[in-house]
Amino acid sequence: MTALQRWSHSSLVTLQRCGEQFRRRYLERERGPSTLPQIRGKSIQRVAADSHRAILAGRDMSVAEARDCAATVFDGFMASDGVVLTPSEEEAGLARSAGRAKDFAVQASAHYVGTVSPRVVPAPDGVERKVRVKPRDMDVTIVGVMDLVEQPVANVAIIRDLKTSAKTPPRAEADTSQQVSMYAMLHLAHTGQLPDRLVLDHIIRTPTRGWVSYVKQETTRDDRDVVALVNVLNAGIESVRRGVLMPNTQGWWCDARYCEFWMTCPYVSARRQEAAEQEDD
Repeated sequence: MTALQRWSHSSLVTLQRCGEQFRRRYLERERGPSTLPQIRGKSIQRVAADSHRAILAGRDMSVAEARDCAATVFDGFMASDGVVLTPSEEEAGLARSAGRAKDFAVQASAHYVGTVSPRVVPAPDGVERKVRVKPRDMDVTIVGVMDLVEQPVANVAIIRDLKTSAKTPPRAEADTSQQVSMYAMLHLAHTGQLPDRLVLDHIIRTPTRGWVSYVKQETTRDDRDVVALVNVLNAGIESVRRGVLMPNTQGWWCDARYCEFWMTCPYVSARRQEAAEQEDD
């Protein structure tokens, strides 16, 4: 089986969730159309990054500008990525389903720019900082993109990551997040020190009423967390080398909303797909 030489949090968590999704996405390099939640999330991330770059350039992005930018970026991703719809989205129609996702992106982007961006001073190279690590005694490269690294104040290093969802996050999400541990490890490799604090900025938009809110979660990581993550990485790399890629159809991620391969996956039964369509009717 083809080995993967470039590992990231995304590839690792994909392998942990489903070996078949990992195989198709990272080994076979299949690129299906994006889902609406994926396009929605990428759009919000783009606006947030642009707002921080504006701060570095000496100006603040307005909320109205954030709305316009989110709408434009969303339309651009729709055109460039293409989109795969769930049965319920197909039933509602592309225009209506995409409109809902676009409204989410616009409102969440505006809330982030109005609520979070003004509170944060990015480091000069801290917006979507790209880090590459070549671990000793490993024939792979670990790569990552940190959403935001703050300008240190009193030598306190803070890394932030933006999350968007339709419900309030679990209370322990930041403390248990493997992605946060990955950022800590990459920062350690980049600077020689672990970050002092890691922050998850959650923008939440309820699907029924359309209310938007902000939740901030702070956490830390130490050497034990890095060692544990390295052990997970080593296990993942070894499983791919041996060709052990177990499909997993039992998690929330095995759903047409979150996997672009769901409709063509040989491990998802036709009965299950039919049941999903009936539930949507």
